[in-house]
Amino acid sequence: MTAMIGSIPLMALAYQQSNARLESGKSEGAVECSAACHSAFTKRLEDLDGDSFPEVLFVDGRARGPGKTTGIAIVGSMKTGALVYAICGAELRSGSGLSVCTLQSKEDRFDTLIAVTAVTEGSTPESKFGMRRRVTALKQLEAITGRPLARRELSQHTGFVDHRIADVGDVDGDGADDVALASYCGNFNSGWIELVSSSKMEVIRSIELKSNDAFVSSMLSLGDVNKDGYGDFAVGQPLFGHEGMEGRVVVYSGADCSVLYVVEPIRVDTVQSPQNCGVSLARHPDIDGDKICEFVYCGWNSFVAISSGADGKLLSISPSSNRSGDRLDGFGESVITLFDRRNEEIPYVVVGMHERGWGNDGSYHATWFGDHLKKIMFVAHGDMEAQHSQVSVEAYADFDSDGVEDVLATYSAGHVVKILSGLTGRVLATWHPLGKVTEKDFKKW
Repeated sequence: MTAMIGSIPLMALAYQQSNARLESGKSEGAVECSAACHSAFTKRLEDLDGDSFPEVLFVDGRARGPGKTTGIAIVGSMKTGALVYAICGAELRSGSGLSVCTLQSKEDRFDTLIAVTAVTEGSTPESKFGMRRRVTALKQLEAITGRPLARRELSQHTGFVDHRIADVGDVDGDGADDVALASYCGNFNSGWIELVSSSKMEVIRSIELKSNDAFVSSMLSLGDVNKDGYGDFAVGQPLFGHEGMEGRVVVYSGADCSVLYVVEPIRVDTVQSPQNCGVSLARHPDIDGDKICEFVYCGWNSFVAISSGADGKLLSISPSSNRSGDRLDGFGESVITLFDRRNEEIPYVVVGMHERGWGNDGSYHATWFGDHLKKIMFVAHGDMEAQHSQVSVEAYADFDSDGVEDVLATYSAGHVVKILSGLTGRVLATWHPLGKVTEKDFKKW
């Protein structure tokens, strides 16, 4: 029997047929969304349609959706190109319209999504700079259908606002993973982190941020670092320090939001010092034998490092030049670890990199590191889909069955998602999320 979601047939196709469909262009009447730099990313979901390949969630928080909405999220199949569903944010003129994270279910049911947006209060028109009262609204969705499960309105604020949301593990001890919501207003001069219970959809604890620590670009669950029975989490603050350049990673207790330790950048060599550390974070398997996962963090000047999840001690750092001796001078936009069944103890570390210059003067690619960052394996340049196109990377399934997880590479300006081989970096498949979606497909906030 053909798997169905609503009225959409989702039968798995042969690889050649699916790849041809994935490469096809936009359909008639498709939504035209204006893209913004550095705003799109893709998350791996479960296999929702029974074809043995996980579906993917594409999010661009600043893209203009149908009507006057800001922010789009599209769930689709990387194997067949089929649209599962699409949602859009609220009607806003400024700020980030939509951010989404995924939560794995603890029960025998599908995962859920937690979406956040800022809803404008009142009926008067917004000013150019968005100086109107805003309410941060959360919505929990069933991942397989996009069906709303719960909604809650949280903090209020005035003016421009941006959000980050991430799964930070179980911080309230109820057995379900919870989320951290990071928000900032104005010119990064004030912000806060709120821990929100996924089961009750209410704020558990909050952290106030001021000055140059207000901007949070990444958050990561580390598990129970201090063994108190509650999940702990890391926060990347890339604008912290002298003139907002050094950056840092702060690890907080999930139990009371106290600071467990702080990781500050380490000078790589005498020529270049790392900048904006903490712009991206990823979990890494335990390598120091304490049975606590480590974490990888990135910054400018191609700085990539692994620190101990227990205390933040530096365990490994990336080389400052490649095999040819060329100095690496890039910005680690995103970072992941890839599981290799052939060598389970040493995963690859893949960094979505923007290197040397900006736009036409720079290149966007993914760099593979091996042996706990000790060597650069190769660089996958991919296709330049558009100028100023951020490359965001996410771990996917083993699409080509070679024993290594493959990579979802998202090119934000072109609204294009590619599967790159985790072993060689070659392009295995391409998905245009907006290619099949029309205005009627979007579920309004």
